[in-house]
Amino acid sequence: MVYAVQALLKFGGASARDQVQTDLTTFTAANAKWGIERIDARDHEGAPSLVVELRFEAQANQTALTNRLDQQLKGQKLPLAGSYVRWHNCPHDETPPTPCVNAGEQTW
Repeated sequence: MVYAVQALLKFGGASARDQVQTDLTTFTAANAKWGIERIDARDHEGAPSLVVELRFEAQANQTALTNRLDQQLKGQKLPLAGSYVRWHNCPHDETPPTPCVNAGEQTW
């Protein structure tokens, strides 16, 4: 099974985005990933944003990342409305394959 985290995070300023991006990059470098790894800084609807798609081999890494984001995305780094973090479990590579299962979502 593969454990995924996907996010679109829009911020009020580039500094908040850059701080979160640095932390995500550090976290992912230290944890086993599977396949896709994307942390793109861009401008979305006029706001400094991050587009994140990460897949992990261990559910513990997925949980650690969602907990870490929950702690980080507060105060000056609170995302703007329309932002989200979603995590799901991907059994489509199992035998027999089945669709992904949504495990949770946080929206702003």
